[in-house]
Amino acid sequence: MSTNHPKRIQYGLRLLFGTVLLLGVGFAWIGAQLRWMQQRNEALQWIQPMHARQIAASSGLPVPPVKGFYVQRSGSTAPWSLAIFGEIGVDTIELDSRYSQSEDHYTIDRLRSLFPEAEVVEAR
Repeated sequence: MSTNHPKRIQYGLRLLFGTVLLLGVGFAWIGAQLRWMQQRNEALQWIQPMHARQIAASSGLPVPPVKGFYVQRSGSTAPWSLAIFGEIGVDTIELDSRYSQSEDHYTIDRLRSLFPEAEVVEAR
C-alpha cells in the first residue's frame, strides 16, 4: 500500500545565505538610524538640560547652564530615514559661543552633521 506524500519544499544554501545577508543589512541599517536618533536626543539634552535643571531647581542644587536653544516643531521635517521612525525635525539650533569650540562636547560641525535639516548657528 503506497501513500502519496506531498513534495517537500527544498531551499538551496544560496537562498539561505542571501536571506541572512539581506536581513543582516536591513537590521544594521535600522540600528544605525536608531543610534542617530539617540545621538540627536543626547545633543538636544546637552544643549538644554531641562530635566536636570528642574531637579536642581526643586532641590536647591546649582542649576546647570543652558548652552543654547533649539526650535523643534511637529511640522519640521527630519531626514526621511529618521522620519519613518517618528523623529521630529529641528528648525534652528543656536549654540553659545563659549561652548561651540569645546572638544569634549558638541561642536557646531558635529551638530550640523547630527541635524542636517536645521540651521545651526553660533550665538555671540
